[in-house]
Amino acid sequence: MSEKLFIKSFKIAFVAILLVLSSCNIQERRYTKGYYVEFLRSKNNSKSIQVKKENHKRNNLVVKEKKFEDSLSAPIETTAIDSRNDNLIASNKKAILMIKNINYKPIEPNTTRIDNKQSIHKTKHKKLKKNEISKKAPNNDGSKRRLAIIIGCSILLLGTVAFFTIPILGQLFVLGNPALTGLNVTANFSKFTKHTIGWISMLLLDILTGLSISKYYKKEKPKLAALTSVLRLVYSTILGIGIFQLLRVSSTSSASIIYNSITGFNKFWSFGLILFGFHLIALGLLFSNEGGKKWVNIAIKSLLIIA
Repeated sequence: MSEKLFIKSFKIAFVAILLVLSSCNIQERRYTKGYYVEFLRSKNNSKSIQVKKENHKRNNLVVKEKKFEDSLSAPIETTAIDSRNDNLIASNKKAILMIKNINYKPIEPNTTRIDNKQSIHKTKHKKLKKNEISKKAPNNDGSKRRLAIIIGCSILLLGTVAFFTIPILGQLFVLGNPALTGLNVTANFSKFTKHTIGWISMLLLDILTGLSISKYYKKEKPKLAALTSVLRLVYSTILGIGIFQLLRVSSTSSASIIYNSITGFNKFWSFGLILFGFHLIALGLLFSNEGGKKWVNIAIKSLLIIA
């Protein structure tokens, strides 16, 4: 009896296992390690069909993703023996196409790099040159303006000092009378000293004006500017020799020394004024009133030549 019961129970168990297996769909997951068991329902049930389709799609996606990962790590095989290798080759080709579609910049050869460096260097050099020119232009304008201010201020000071200095000599010097001239100078020696200092300051202003004029007009008319400057400097040299005659006079000097020193000064100054006249003619031709009215330019030129 026990054997019969065992055989019957074994048959029942075997039939049950068959029924369970027939009602289930077991799929092996190659890449996720495990098995997927899906219990089948009635064929007429639409929900079971949808669930089955979704599960099937999900499994296919997992398999494709794993194949793609393996294909990227595995080398490309040109000859395939089985279907697995064919799938790997196809997936690798897709991966290569995807990589090709990625935007990237190709590495240029060394020659193009050198050319690019040279072109960049040239553009930088041009920019530096432009910057230097742009920096130099306002500096040149500024320096020319400073020279113009120096010339104008020196001439104004020269005229002011001359206004107070030149009349003193006329008050002290008496032509043809050394005794009275000596008496006037010794009695008013402080005034005579101021007169001498005034002439020294006028000499320095003349030198400054002559040099500034040559620099101011150097680019426009270099030869005429040089001539104007030379004439004024020669006049200043002659004037300096005449001022040296005045420096010989002291408070204890005799009347003859005082008279001869002042006479010598007048001779040198008068001779120097001839060169100063030529200087004024050259300055009149050189003068140009930039950006000013034409009649003002003509008037100043005419006044300088007439002076």
